[in-house]
Amino acid sequence: MTDTRMPAIPARLPEWVSVKQAARLANREPRTVYDWIDKDLLATRYERGVLQVLAKAAIRLGESTRRGRPKTRT
Repeated sequence: MTDTRMPAIPARLPEWVSVKQAARLANREPRTVYDWIDKDLLATRYERGVLQVLAKAAIRLGESTRRGRPKTRT
Protein backbone atom coordinates (compact mmCIF):
# COMPACT_ATOMS: atom_id res chain seq x y z
CA MET A 1 0.00 0.00 0.00
CA THR A 2 1.47 3.35 -1.00
CA ASP A 3 1.19 6.54 0.98
CA THR A 4 -0.70 9.13 -1.10
CA ARG A 5 -0.68 11.96 1.41
CA MET A 6 0.92 15.29 0.56
CA PRO A 7 4.58 15.42 1.53
CA ALA A 8 5.43 17.56 4.51
CA ILE A 9 6.11 21.18 3.57
CA PRO A 10 9.34 22.45 5.12
CA ALA A 11 8.93 24.98 7.91
CA ARG A 12 10.97 27.51 5.96
CA LEU A 13 10.07 27.14 2.29
CA PRO A 14 12.51 28.77 -0.15
CA GLU A 15 10.97 31.19 -2.62
CA TRP A 16 12.45 29.47 -5.69
CA VAL A 17 12.78 25.68 -6.06
CA SER A 18 13.86 23.34 -8.84
CA VAL A 19 11.28 21.62 -11.03
CA LYS A 20 11.95 18.32 -9.27
CA GLN A 21 11.31 19.89 -5.86
CA ALA A 22 8.20 21.69 -7.15
CA ALA A 23 6.80 18.41 -8.44
CA ARG A 24 7.39 16.84 -5.04
CA LEU A 25 5.68 19.76 -3.26
CA ALA A 26 2.68 19.69 -5.61
CA ASN A 27 2.47 15.87 -5.47
CA ARG A 28 2.68 15.69 -9.28
CA GLU A 29 5.08 14.42 -11.91
CA PRO A 30 7.83 16.76 -13.15
CA ARG A 31 6.34 16.65 -16.66
CA THR A 32 3.17 18.23 -15.22
CA VAL A 33 5.24 21.11 -13.84
CA TYR A 34 6.80 21.56 -17.30
CA ASP A 35 3.27 21.66 -18.78
CA TRP A 36 2.36 24.43 -16.33
CA ILE A 37 5.47 26.33 -17.41
CA ASP A 38 4.54 25.93 -21.10
CA LYS A 39 1.06 27.30 -20.33
CA ASP A 40 2.63 30.30 -18.52
CA LEU A 41 1.10 29.32 -15.19
CA LEU A 42 4.43 29.43 -13.32
CA ALA A 43 7.14 32.07 -13.12
CA THR A 44 10.57 30.71 -13.97
CA ARG A 45 14.21 31.69 -13.74
CA TYR A 46 17.59 30.08 -14.34
CA GLU A 47 19.99 29.90 -11.42
CA ARG A 48 23.40 28.38 -12.24
CA GLY A 49 21.93 26.51 -15.20
CA VAL A 50 19.01 25.02 -13.21
CA LEU A 51 15.42 25.91 -14.10
CA GLN A 52 13.59 27.13 -11.00
CA VAL A 53 9.95 27.99 -10.31
CA LEU A 54 8.11 29.80 -7.52
CA ALA A 55 7.43 27.27 -4.76
CA LYS A 56 4.14 28.69 -3.45
CA ALA A 57 2.68 28.95 -6.95
CA ALA A 58 3.53 25.29 -7.63
CA ILE A 59 1.82 24.21 -4.41
CA ARG A 60 -1.29 26.23 -5.23
CA LEU A 61 -1.47 24.84 -8.77
CA GLY A 62 -1.11 21.32 -7.42
CA GLU A 63 -4.04 21.83 -5.09
CA SER A 64 -6.31 23.57 -7.59
CA THR A 65 -5.69 21.46 -10.72
CA ARG A 66 -8.17 18.62 -11.13
CA ARG A 67 -7.16 15.23 -12.39
CA GLY A 68 -8.90 12.96 -14.86
CA ARG A 69 -11.26 13.55 -17.72
CA PRO A 70 -13.74 16.43 -17.55
CA LYS A 71 -17.35 15.52 -16.93
CA THR A 72 -19.60 15.74 -19.98
CA ARG A 73 -22.98 17.34 -19.88
CA THR A 74 -25.93 15.21 -20.94
